[in-house]
Amino acid sequence: MKLRRSVLFVVVMSFLVIGSSLMALTPVQYAAAAGFDCASVTELPQAECAALVDFYQSTDGANWTDNSNWLVTNTPCQDWAGVICGEGYVEEIYLPANNLRGSLPAELSALSQMAFFDVSGNAVQGTVPASLGAIAELEEIYLHANKGLTGELPLELANLQRLTVLHVQDTGVCATPGIIQAASGTVNSAQVDAYHAWLANVEYVDSSGMACIPAGSDIEGYFPLILR
Repeated sequence: MKLRRSVLFVVVMSFLVIGSSLMALTPVQYAAAAGFDCASVTELPQAECAALVDFYQSTDGANWTDNSNWLVTNTPCQDWAGVICGEGYVEEIYLPANNLRGSLPAELSALSQMAFFDVSGNAVQGTVPASLGAIAELEEIYLHANKGLTGELPLELANLQRLTVLHVQDTGVCATPGIIQAASGTVNSAQVDAYHAWLANVEYVDSSGMACIPAGSDIEGYFPLILR
């Protein structure tokens, strides 16, 4: 009995050590640890390859409806389902209604030339990552019909000066970005005003219409985005 307990203890500790080691890895190292070596990919920068691998892992890629060739071939631009590239960079991710489950990783920001991002109609959960605001080339974002998405839209999205389409309807994302943050003192009202000025210039914004009002709050000024 003591021997069995000792063996079990060793096994458990091994899993804990491996898990903590994975958490300390860089995106490229994580991709290798996940069983795919981005060093074998020559048509994309390694950081972009690693971002794709992280996206796959974070959204349960093994159980996507169509995950054709993901982490199987070393030619993501040619045959990974939903990935479209141009001039050596990822330009589009198109995976609507594809059984994505999990959260959107911050590492998506490594896809610096991505202009189109569609993961609508899935089971994505958590918050919209602020790191999307670092992808200056983004023109269209489709996040609608992911009921597990919650929280405010990040103010960092105001950095996306090329953005013309932002769909977040039929999600748990609330429609008054920055209001709660301003009320809590984490951002100032000027930042919120700048955000809404930017948002007014986005060609089409579609929201769930759910206001970001904390339960029992006395804060004034909450209002839903007007569907246009």
